[in-house]
Amino acid sequence: MNTLLDKNTIGFLVDSRSQTGELSQLGELLNAPKDFAKRYSIPISKPVERKLLELGEINKAKGYKPDDPTNKEIMSFFNRVLIDGRFIEEWATNPSNAAKQIDAKVSPEAIRRIEELNFNDLVDTKLLIDPKRVNQEAIGVVIVIVLVVIFVLIPSSASLAIQEVIVDPRAQGKV
Repeated sequence: MNTLLDKNTIGFLVDSRSQTGELSQLGELLNAPKDFAKRYSIPISKPVERKLLELGEINKAKGYKPDDPTNKEIMSFFNRVLIDGRFIEEWATNPSNAAKQIDAKVSPEAIRRIEELNFNDLVDTKLLIDPKRVNQEAIGVVIVIVLVVIFVLIPSSASLAIQEVIVDPRAQGKV
């Protein structure tokens, strides 16, 4: 399987964020990306549309509840990894080791759920390590990665702004 969020799809998401200010309309973006693109006059290719629809199907299949404490734990853990910046790829591939590296206590359920995501099938993790590969600022790529976590972990009916996702907005400059 090709990764769902490749350079082109990430580019579309970054363009979407710049056109809308934030991506709180996650449901529409995942369920009807073509309509979303048309409404905001953002070009979308067929492959990007297919990938977003597939991501929407994954979102529906997971069915995690927005108030699930494990989701909150995963987001908190992700934020710690994000702020540290050294173990972002490892968070996706070996969350237990990433937790040890940053001295984070993470429940076995949270570790299992992260591993269950098969994050490497969702995102080209090389883009996390070298954001220049997508010609975007590092924070743009990081925001997209956070969105991927939200897409899969929190149902798209939840109305969240990107700024609400990152636990400490002052840490954005450290990334």
